[in-house]
Amino acid sequence: MLVSLNPLRLYEIIAGYAKEKDKYVLFIDLKTWLALDSTKKATVKTYYADYIDEDEIGEVFDNDMTFYEFGSEALATEKAQAWFPLNTSLTDQDYFIECQVITPTGSISYTNKTTSNPN
Repeated sequence: MLVSLNPLRLYEIIAGYAKEKDKYVLFIDLKTWLALDSTKKATVKTYYADYIDEDEIGEVFDNDMTFYEFGSEALATEKAQAWFPLNTSLTDQDYFIECQVITPTGSISYTNKTTSNPN
């Protein structure tokens, strides 16, 4: 008998959680930071210590992905913007750490990864 598999992507799991809990999830992805050499990692982490709350910096950088839930989109977006600058505002892209706010409806309402305007 053939078993039908239903593969899920990380985004789908986060969206399902947000829907089930009726929360806004701030997803922080450190895969690019993890690929850096140890000296650059330390430099980047020190940079973010000026932005990320002192009691959360270890939590964020001790994992390859971190998730925070919020009761409102405004709070989740405010935290994302306070902690993680837009990729377009960084001259060295090694400092870029992508984050997204995922809503209970499954949409991404905010991301700090933007495309530059070629005007």
